[in-house]
Amino acid sequence: MSQSHIYTPDVVLCQEDIPVLIGKGGRNMKKCIRNMYDKGCKEPNFKFEVSDDEEQSVSISVNYTDEAELELIKTELGEYLKYYEDNKDNFNPHGRKVGKVHTGDTGGGGGDQRGPRPFQNHLLLNLSRQNVSAFIGEGGSNIKTLLDKINTDLKLDNKVKLHVHYEESLVYVTVTLFPPHAFMKDFITVENIINTFVDDFLKV
Repeated sequence: MSQSHIYTPDVVLCQEDIPVLIGKGGRNMKKCIRNMYDKGCKEPNFKFEVSDDEEQSVSISVNYTDEAELELIKTELGEYLKYYEDNKDNFNPHGRKVGKVHTGDTGGGGGDQRGPRPFQNHLLLNLSRQNVSAFIGEGGSNIKTLLDKINTDLKLDNKVKLHVHYEESLVYVTVTLFPPHAFMKDFITVENIINTFVDDFLKV
């Protein structure tokens, strides 16, 4: 049975560190996640969270099946975050380009992009490669449903795009938010809806 644990790392992180830590499509965390698999973790499952208070401190929510798996995930995360702290200037939040599986576009990004810039971030999904097609749905129907829910629940006025990708064993979604919603705080609320949507999909 899966349990949840809030891990507060020794390395002090801020909200702006999160997209750099993850990298495009989870590229920067790939070695860390691969180490977890290699050492016996069947499904590494964690996400960064930002507190709602003024400090906006960063913690990591870890889902695990037993204490050994929890300690393994915490150890690998701790080592990765220490490496990040020591080499922050060398980190690239973008990485190389990968193939795009499906685009969900609600019309926020067309035309001249002068003025306020969109905010883009990447969210690892708790999905296997085998589940990607079913998750997207015929003609992107499930992604359209997810976009409708995001727009309805958060009143984003169609200022959001979702691109689902996969690379090796990683499945992720690129979220693009357009002004006036181009902020990390808006991304976090979108992230929560996406994660719930994925969880509901896996229950079917």
